[in-house]
Amino acid sequence: MNQIKKSVFELLTPEQTRVDFANTVEENDTFNMVNFFYVYNGGGVATGDLNNDSLPDLFFTGNMVHDCLYLNNGELHFTDISQSSGIQSAGWSTGVTLVDINTDGLLDIYVCRSGNYSAEKRKNQLLINNGVNPETGEPTFTESAEAYGIADTSYSTQSVFFDYDRDGDLDMYLLNHTNDIRNPNQVRPLISDGTGLANDRLYRNNGNQVFTDVTVEAGILYDGLGLGVSVSDVNEDGWLDIFVTNDFIASDYLYINNQDGTFIEAAKEHFGHISHFSMGHDVADFNNDGLPDIFFAGNMVSSRLYINQGDLRFDDMSRNAGIETDCWATGVSIADVNQDGWMDIYLSVGGFVEADERKNLLFIKNQDLTFTESAEQYGLADDGYSTQAAFFDYDRDGDLDVYVM
Repeated sequence: MNQIKKSVFELLTPEQTRVDFANTVEENDTFNMVNFFYVYNGGGVATGDLNNDSLPDLFFTGNMVHDCLYLNNGELHFTDISQSSGIQSAGWSTGVTLVDINTDGLLDIYVCRSGNYSAEKRKNQLLINNGVNPETGEPTFTESAEAYGIADTSYSTQSVFFDYDRDGDLDMYLLNHTNDIRNPNQVRPLISDGTGLANDRLYRNNGNQVFTDVTVEAGILYDGLGLGVSVSDVNEDGWLDIFVTNDFIASDYLYINNQDGTFIEAAKEHFGHISHFSMGHDVADFNNDGLPDIFFAGNMVSSRLYINQGDLRFDDMSRNAGIETDCWATGVSIADVNQDGWMDIYLSVGGFVEADERKNLLFIKNQDLTFTESAEQYGLADDGYSTQAAFFDYDRDGDLDVYVM
């Protein structure tokens, strides 16, 4: 067996990369753990080539600070073009998604909003890429969410764009939470008619650069406090399904695509048990059998690994796999970190714990269904408050780099 050379990560300073974004949060009369219980959930980060120069750029969302866009100049040097590109605005931004929404060959930016604000200030943003300004050589953007029909005013966490009805254009699933409920652990019947305060949203692309809210008619009916969403064809029928992880008392959801524009929620039928207080998650094929598996982080409880056995049956392999942990993990990033053909797991760790209890974790996949925790060995055992990470080959040298936020 050929020995795979392991990647070793070197921490670069803001002086080296010129990326100095800091999502600083300071509690005040409006934003605190009482008035907004997700005050420390953090912002978002997305990676993509926004000026078509073959170099991946960085977009950050901020809570009490402005969103920022850093253009990649090569050799891991970036330039902050936030002001000149037209992407800045006040508000509490959360997740961000890069998508070519108008199919013009340019990546656009969809920013989710939340916070202890009025609905008007919570409108999600769609930043349409105008292309490169010939005078500056930098991309510029125009906010167009209203025109596209997706200036949603829910308390949004993240969006994912995918073609759920297979009509050739991208639709949008919007993951939501709420600040209108101040006791998320209050025991009550599950709202299952689409009227819940934290119900997610599904927007259908009409094919004319306008979206329509089809949440209820599509069967997205179950209330929850969403912290993670992914899309994959879990039952191999050629139609994309949706997996959602929820915080507090709501269950996680698996929406199976019925192939007729509707979904049916079926998590309990296909998982042996369902977690509560779930954080982020990701989907990947961990055992290289061609089936999507699911890994998700829990809040102060063990992380879980579900292996897809086929026929929509997922088995919890966490204990056997060696990935159980009681850290306060929030973000999950899956990537082949050591380039050996097997997917590895990186956990971003934060929470109200001491520094020696919140070091980020890297589980390197062995060539079976087990993992070895290797964050120290790879130089990734950061002990700051992390919410997520973005793996990408930022310097185009053939291996993965990572930005930890």
